[in-house]
Amino acid sequence: MGLIKLNSIRTAEEALAIADLNWSVRPVPLITGEGKDVPTHKGLTRSDTGNILGIVGKSYQPIQNFQAFAFADILAEHYGATYEYAGMCKDGKKVFLQAKLNESFEATRGDQVDCYITMATSHDGSSSMRVFLTPIRLFCENQLIRAIKNASTNIVLRHTVNAEIKMQQAFEVFATSRNAFLRFKQKAQYLAQKQVDREMVKRFLDSVVGPEDQSTRIRNNRETVTRLFENGKGNHGQNAFQMYNAATEWVDHERTRDPEKRLESAMFGSGAIIKEKAFAAAMAL
Repeated sequence: MGLIKLNSIRTAEEALAIADLNWSVRPVPLITGEGKDVPTHKGLTRSDTGNILGIVGKSYQPIQNFQAFAFADILAEHYGATYEYAGMCKDGKKVFLQAKLNESFEATRGDQVDCYITMATSHDGSSSMRVFLTPIRLFCENQLIRAIKNASTNIVLRHTVNAEIKMQQAFEVFATSRNAFLRFKQKAQYLAQKQVDREMVKRFLDSVVGPEDQSTRIRNNRETVTRLFENGKGNHGQNAFQMYNAATEWVDHERTRDPEKRLESAMFGSGAIIKEKAFAAAMAL
């Protein structure tokens, strides 16, 4: 399953249904190959396929998708947020929704960046519910930054049925994301004003992709990022913002052939780390 376009949905329930994520998580007992019960752990399965999502401790309580994202409906009701994308990784071990807030800016004239937040939860016991800022460049739909490690743009939420706590969580997400987006705007516009020469391109590629003499694969990746810098969507080989976007376009659209693996990597794995390195490298030029 890839990234599903939702087209401005206003409720999590409808978004999950359109993206075929309205299945539930069911606990099942574990039995050894010798037929013995495993009382200390249990398995988690998908209700629609029966596929195993993970093995967790006996006290672990699964949170259903509709429960995990219900707080975000407050963002839609009070702040005008809309659900725009949804998806899952590893057959449902990770599930996410992306909502657009009413914030945007232009890095340069006509180069629009919109404010999105990504809400992700896991069903294998590997992580809590997390929310992080994800600006998206309109030209190419590059997901510009993922800030899992950055406390100022990353929020860990606890699951709750308490309406007051949900309201507080929604306000925290909105305020934190808006402030982080304003900071990102300042940095993006700064990068867009920074002209880039060949030596700066080389330094960027050395830092983000690796020195060209290390392997044929690295050399090919450097050529791809350079091509995207010069001729990628919205790019003309001019400034540090376009250099950064060349790296994000490579990660989001070209780095691996398998779309699902590329999506998982770009959002949660090595591709996300490359984006962080690319942003830091662009700021250092």
